[in-house]
Amino acid sequence: MPSPRGKKRRAEIIEAALHIFAEKGYHAAGIADIAGHLSIGHGTVYLYFKNKEDILDTAVRRVIRDMTSIVLLERPDKARSLKEFEGQILRIGSAFFELFRKDLRGARIILEEAPAVADRIRKRLARASDHTAHLAERFLIHGKNQGYLDKDLDTAIASRAVNAMMYEAIRQGIRTNPDDLESLFLRWNRTVCDIMLSGMRTDLDPS
Repeated sequence: MPSPRGKKRRAEIIEAALHIFAEKGYHAAGIADIAGHLSIGHGTVYLYFKNKEDILDTAVRRVIRDMTSIVLLERPDKARSLKEFEGQILRIGSAFFELFRKDLRGARIILEEAPAVADRIRKRLARASDHTAHLAERFLIHGKNQGYLDKDLDTAIASRAVNAMMYEAIRQGIRTNPDDLESLFLRWNRTVCDIMLSGMRTDLDPS
């Protein structure tokens, strides 16, 4: 098990790599750039990571972990009405967008850099997408069972459609002036919620 000092150094290397990858792009960046950013020798980096791809893979896993933890903040079986479901959507969306508003480097990593690097990283991202869709689907299944979502809703497809909207919001965020990000993500959060409610709700739900 890595020592506290070792964990700290690994975290510093990942943080430096995120900065360098965002600035230069993964393929143009080298171990020398990462080491130079930290004012350490090349050899120190190799004490903690096999190569540049290993650093990227670790960074990807960190972003995936942070994204997944947001969905897990809410219990899928908690909402008893469409209004309570709406609150869950907005809270999850707000936390998701805040994660990337504070630091878009993670978005660039998973959407622009990582998919073009290695098959194992592409597979990791695909598994993560499947997992988050599965987590989202649990909320939709519960809504059907409670009667506030349409009983004919295809939850497997709907959960992936929601994922796609969230990722598209982040893609737009990458291309947006940082000063405008908060406003953009607020618009996306409200719009995604409205689309979900209007397209998924049952006509029988009084709320």
